[in-house]
Amino acid sequence: GYDMVGEYAAAWKLVEAGGYVPTILLASLAPVLATQYAASVDLYRRRYAEGFCFVFWLVLCGCLGVFLLSPWLIDLLFSHQYLQAAAILRVLVWSVLLTVFNLFSLLWAINHRKGRIVWEMTLVGLLSCVALCFFLVPRYGGLGAAIAVVLSQAIGYLGYGWCRQDGREILKIQFKALAFR
Repeated sequence: GYDMVGEYAAAWKLVEAGGYVPTILLASLAPVLATQYAASVDLYRRRYAEGFCFVFWLVLCGCLGVFLLSPWLIDLLFSHQYLQAAAILRVLVWSVLLTVFNLFSLLWAINHRKGRIVWEMTLVGLLSCVALCFFLVPRYGGLGAAIAVVLSQAIGYLGYGWCRQDGREILKIQFKALAFR
C-alpha cells in the first residue's frame, strides 16, 4: 500500500544519503591510486588495500550507528508516523557497506581494464533483486524489498564476483585488507 511505499522511501532516502560518503572518499582516492598503478603495481595494491580497509571500517561504523539509532533518526527526520520505516532502514543500511565492495571493484576494474566484470556483477544483482522482490514483497512488504536489495547486492558483488577468476582476484585483495594482511 501507499503507507508501506512511503515508509520504504523514507528509509531509502537516509540510505541514499549515506551512500555518498564512500563515493566521495573513493572519488578522492581514485586519481592517487591510478597514478600509483602506473608507477608500481605493488604500491598500488598496498594503497588500494589501505584505502578499501579505511573506507570499509568507516562505513561499517556508520552502518552500526544508523542500525542502532534508526528509530530515533526516523522519528527526528520524518515524525513518529514513519516509525515502521526503522525496521526497513535497519536492513537497507547494510546495502551501503556492500556498495563499498562494488565501488572499489569498479576502481580496480578500471585500472586493470576489466570494467565488464563490474557491469556483470551489477546485472546479476539487478536480476536477483527483481526475482527476490517477486517472492519477498508480497509476503513482507517494504521490509521484503529491503531484504531483496541487500541479498541481491551480496549475490551480485560477492557471489558472482567469487565465481569469476578476475572477480575472485578483486575480492581476495579486499578480504585480505579486512584481515589486515
